[in-house]
Amino acid sequence: MEMVTLKSRRREVIKMIKRRAVLVFALLLLAHLIHVFEEAFGKAYFIEGLYNGLSNFLIINFSLLLIPIILLYFVFLKKKIAYYFSIIYAGIMIVDGLDHVIRWYAGFYSGFALIVLGVFLVYYLYKELKNPTERKR
Repeated sequence: MEMVTLKSRRREVIKMIKRRAVLVFALLLLAHLIHVFEEAFGKAYFIEGLYNGLSNFLIINFSLLLIPIILLYFVFLKKKIAYYFSIIYAGIMIVDGLDHVIRWYAGFYSGFALIVLGVFLVYYLYKELKNPTERKR
């Protein structure tokens, strides 16, 4: 049985923070959360028609937010399949951000963050995927 010390645990946390893909992923999750609130409080036109009310919109969006949180955990563990699904998630966020920016409706301001952070996340995930010494299978 391996004894985990506080010092070794601290080193692992510092390594995680230094991995840019993990850091950008966490920032994209935060931007996604802000985006949901901006849509909700900006009274986006699709909330009533598509979701039948604000409570349904928030329940569905917070439930869907669990998927990228799980992906972040597996990217932290350097699982290859999580990288591919995370690239898809980043692509969806880029498209969502572009949609809000082009149409100029609720979610416009956080849409820019989704675009920028999504592009950075795809770049860093792809970079880690191409460097097999940095990633375990």
